[in-house]
Amino acid sequence: MTNAPALFSHALRMFFHDPAVTLRVLMPGLLLIFASSVGMAYFMPDQMWSPTLTPDQVEMIDPSALGGVALAAFAGLAGYVLTAIFWHRHVLLTGEARETALFPGIGVTMGYVWRVILVAIVQFLAALPILAVAGAVATALSTLLAGVLAGIVFFWIALRISLILPAAAMGRKMKIAESWNATAPMSNDLWGLAAMLGLLSAVVALVVGGMTAPGTGTNVWLQTASYVVEGLISISILTTLYGHLIEGRPLG
Repeated sequence: MTNAPALFSHALRMFFHDPAVTLRVLMPGLLLIFASSVGMAYFMPDQMWSPTLTPDQVEMIDPSALGGVALAAFAGLAGYVLTAIFWHRHVLLTGEARETALFPGIGVTMGYVWRVILVAIVQFLAALPILAVAGAVATALSTLLAGVLAGIVFFWIALRISLILPAAAMGRKMKIAESWNATAPMSNDLWGLAAMLGLLSAVVALVVGGMTAPGTGTNVWLQTASYVVEGLISISILTTLYGHLIEGRPLG
């Protein structure tokens, strides 16, 4: 697992090498995510902030507010997609293409969205046995430990199949099987990387949960911020993996 720390540190270095450029590249997507959070806070009925939503509370929700919630959710998803595509292209494009071809066409964008759906389907199917095993393990170990172990397996599978995403951002076709085969030489290293991501996710969740009460506005904002940070790290890791395994770029 000697390459796991190198992959993780390389992914972080790309973000902090030139923060001004990083912020400029990611700004369109981040603004959509921010707008989504504001929209959710504005349109979300008070009942839906409750961590224990009852059927009676559901009946009291004004249907007209659900359209605003759906629009805000769509803006958030669009923001995440654009953030990922812009970062993949910024890192993987070279020379003047970084400036002239940074913005993708509609074909590239829709191709990326379709592959996100494919990855989500595979992850959902993989999650079923993982959660079943985690539930069984939780009877012998702590629920927290079982959740962390399940998260590590989940992240490992995601790393193995998700090279199709930076490929799609570059307008290239790659099948899930091709991603799985391309990552096979580093499968052991990816266990270490998955462990880092799993532990990071667990620690962030514990910190956010410990700082604020569930369902409060502050908790939602902190959750959103943590998801954005974790998402950016994952995007950068996938970009690093694609550049290293597919394009032969060094990790140094």
